[in-house]
Amino acid sequence: EYYIEIVTTLNKGGHCHHDAFEAAVIVCRYYYEEKQWAELQKICAVLWETFIHHHHEFKFTEEMITTLYERYIYVLEFHAKVEFSILYKLSVQYRETVTKYFGVSAAIVITAMIALANVCEKNEKHYHESVTIYEEVIKKITTTTTTTTTTTTVTETITETVKKRLSKMYITII
Repeated sequence: EYYIEIVTTLNKGGHCHHDAFEAAVIVCRYYYEEKQWAELQKICAVLWETFIHHHHEFKFTEEMITTLYERYIYVLEFHAKVEFSILYKLSVQYRETVTKYFGVSAAIVITAMIALANVCEKNEKHYHESVTIYEEVIKKITTTTTTTTTTTTVTETITETVKKRLSKMYITII
């Protein structure tokens, strides 16, 4: 309740107040764990707007942004049941903003590309875009050299998953 009060008191104007940021992240996790979907949607919206428009003022980690995106997209799709266009817009913002914030070679960029391609699979008008993104991911992964065994294993798993999804999309389009 203490963290909720901080968030409620300090956050005005659709984005997170600097002093309420940590509290907002904790509240987001709490609402998710407690399955308080309407409240989760509100706090995700605030954190999302903060990331998209004020990312230069805060310290975001790749893990934090990935978790925020996954929770926000989940609550919007399955509980708020928003239109495809909202999920698409959010996914495009995710890819574009992580690319700006973390740089094109960051692992989260591939994660965001896959997330966007996955959303594109949900709408026939975006099937070809999904295919293009999956092809870009495979190209990006195969041209990047990895140095550790863990990274190599993760990369192989991602590549395998993307190739399966790409194959599925080829079949769907044909």
